[in-house]
Amino acid sequence: MQNTKRYRDLTVMDLGEKSLVFSCDTSSSSGEKPSDYLNVSPELTARYCLRVALLELLAVNANPTMTFNLIGNEINPTGQAMLEGIQSELDLAWYPEILQNGSTEENMPTSMTSVSVLLVGEVLNKEILIQRAEADNLVIQIGRRSVGPEVLEFEDKMIQYEDVKQLRDISAVREIVPVGSRGILYEAETLAECNNLKFELEENLIGNSDLIKSAGPATTVLVAVEKSIADTLLERFKEKEARVIGRLV
Repeated sequence: MQNTKRYRDLTVMDLGEKSLVFSCDTSSSSGEKPSDYLNVSPELTARYCLRVALLELLAVNANPTMTFNLIGNEINPTGQAMLEGIQSELDLAWYPEILQNGSTEENMPTSMTSVSVLLVGEVLNKEILIQRAEADNLVIQIGRRSVGPEVLEFEDKMIQYEDVKQLRDISAVREIVPVGSRGILYEAETLAECNNLKFELEENLIGNSDLIKSAGPATTVLVAVEKSIADTLLERFKEKEARVIGRLV
């Protein structure tokens, strides 16, 4: 469709004055079933799955309107626990009443926990925060990169919904990019490519393996910013281990 395009992990459908924005995420092998790799509650698994898709919408200034929850397990007890986790995460992000729909697996027994989430949001086209980065913008990482058991250990250092909402309100912040399984360097280079630019990594970070590891459930974001605001953001988010990782050229 000519009015639909992919931007990073998002699908954007232009409806004229506004756009629908679609984001999704999936999580498997984290739960309380015998074949799960990471032993955590199904509630937590579903919460973090929703978190990824929700942060993707919020980062481009889209307002979530509905979620489709695709649970690869039985409704009771696993599915019900996941739905409670999804609702608690929506409450946390101040979207307690958005429309929900979905499906569960009732035909086959399952030995591994699995959940996927599809979120739909909308935004006025003049307010969507995509393809706004510019040459000479600095790229700042905010939030500690964590995956697996690290997420629980460093939860207080993860990027939060309120942080993203604050960043959106700063005019010198050009774009916000949540980082997931493909890592910080991949997302920085994709950000540059989407804006017909190149990413130049800070010299002291060349060869840093942390940049290519998964960031789990969007534990960190990259922010393309005008140089004038960089020091202010580094100070404001120093407890989230904010640092300049490079620049767009």
